Amino acid sequence: MKRAVWIALLAAVAFVVIVLARMPAAWVLPARGPQWACGSIDGSLWSGTCAGLTLFGQRLIARNLVADLPLDPALLPSVPAGLHGRAHAELALAEVQRGVIRQLQGRIEARNLEERSGNNTALGSYAVSFPGGSGDLVGTLRDLEGPLALEGTLRLTPAPGFELEGVIAARRDAPPELVNSLRFLGSPDATGRRPFAMSGTF
Repeated sequence: MKRAVWIALLAAVAFVVIVLARMPAAWVLPARGPQWACGSIDGSLWSGTCAGLTLFGQRLIARNLVADLPLDPALLPSVPAGLHGRAHAELALAEVQRGVIRQLQGRIEARNLEERSGNNTALGSYAVSFPGGSGDLVGTLRDLEGPLALEGTLRLTPAPGFELEGVIAARRDAPPELVNSLRFLGSPDATGRRPFAMSGTF
């Protein structure tokens, strides 16, 4: 169950990484435009190719982007094995320059996450909201429902990568094994919450 807790924490950021960095370009981009046509579109949204022409090599600005996709390892190899659910994104603005996210405004959700590598374990739903504007890209992360109450911040770094920190606690209806496995994070505060932090690149 210790592994389940790590999966729950990673799941809170995995959907952001997938939506922002791993979404297949062919899911979002049309194959034909006013001045161009693609026989096929390959690669991710941020680094894709169109019939030999490299797209988004310098700058990409997307406005009013809405996306829904399943978090399924069979469809997206970057999703952790055994993790299932859905991702939903509503981004008013996203700007990428040379593969680095420069601006981000909107909300991304991971819904009905479930870890299926052993016994099916419901991990809940999470959302991260980015206010936009200049400066560091820092989003507010929180749970929407599920066995774990989570609050934190998600900072996107130029690496590109992420830094996540916050507090987590098990709800009353959480499985006892999940409650016990939170102990490796250290002692809880007066409200029963435990701090956590992690970082990575994508």
